[in-house]
Amino acid sequence: MLSNIYIIVHDARKFFHENIINILMLSIFSALISVAIQKFFSINITELLILYNNHYYKSLPLKKIIMDMQLDQKKIVFYMKYINIICIIFSHAFLCTSIKYLIKSFPLSFLKKSSYIIMKTLKYFFLLMPIIWLKLTLIEIGSNFFIIFNLIVHILFSLSPIICLIEKKNILDSLHNSLIISWKYIYVITPAVLFGLMVKSLMIVIFKTIFIFPTYINFFISDVILNIGFIYVTIYLFRLYHFFKIKNIIQ
Repeated sequence: MLSNIYIIVHDARKFFHENIINILMLSIFSALISVAIQKFFSINITELLILYNNHYYKSLPLKKIIMDMQLDQKKIVFYMKYINIICIIFSHAFLCTSIKYLIKSFPLSFLKKSSYIIMKTLKYFFLLMPIIWLKLTLIEIGSNFFIIFNLIVHILFSLSPIICLIEKKNILDSLHNSLIISWKYIYVITPAVLFGLMVKSLMIVIFKTIFIFPTYINFFISDVILNIGFIYVTIYLFRLYHFFKIKNIIQ
């Protein structure tokens, strides 16, 4: 089993490198849409900069920062978090669907591949939004308990969007199947999930300590990097799920 996992990791890395241009384009496009959503629905830029400089990037725990805020400031933070969740749902649904069709379009030329991916993604990505929203809700509930519980929720439901896309199952069946498969093979799924969380944590640390660009440029750069990391993990999970199917591990 471990030798097969090594092959899957190698295959995912090779596929990632061979399609780096398409992956970069998808990451940039998704980041642009996310920034546009944040800018269109966001608060007044002056209020945003006050939070951005004085609170969000202090080297204190986020809960402590929020507790020290005034009521109006808390409302701003929760509104921003709501908009951020919308951006994450859109981004993950768009990128996950794009990767499915990027894998399927492997034999095509660059131009045909790009048009095929865009057309298919725009047609189907919204179908993933409900399950990603529910997955994020479960993760958010988990974050209110212990870090380890939050991590377990991340791991157990990591395959749910992929199952929903490939098997065309409903939300509950996708979550249920992801729970069973991920629990049974937690040792091969955990490293990928940890890698994605480490990239996210690293971006938070970097943009807490380095404030070089204007606010939305910082958002854009961090989103692009996070999208690339998310795509890499998603490619691995797609390959892993196909491996399970080939080996008849999935009934």
